[in-house]
Amino acid sequence: MDWGGEKYREPPKLIWSFIDIRVIDYERGEWFTKLNRLGESYRVDPPDDPSPYYRNDRKAYLWKRPHHNGRMCLETIARIDALPA
Repeated sequence: MDWGGEKYREPPKLIWSFIDIRVIDYERGEWFTKLNRLGESYRVDPPDDPSPYYRNDRKAYLWKRPHHNGRMCLETIARIDALPA
């Protein structure tokens, strides 16, 4: 795998840009739990929500905040550090 190739450097930038613009709740902190198909956060969860356990008004769950978000950031840092200069 060509870790130095630009095609492997661009996708993480696009993913982080999406997270930065759409997922992080800069007004109330934390990351939104769910987005709709247009990439917009649910300010109020819809009544026909297929996953009512995970709600945007309660964003920190036992595994989400301490595990998934943190692990993603640590994995990303480790993988970027492993790339050739």
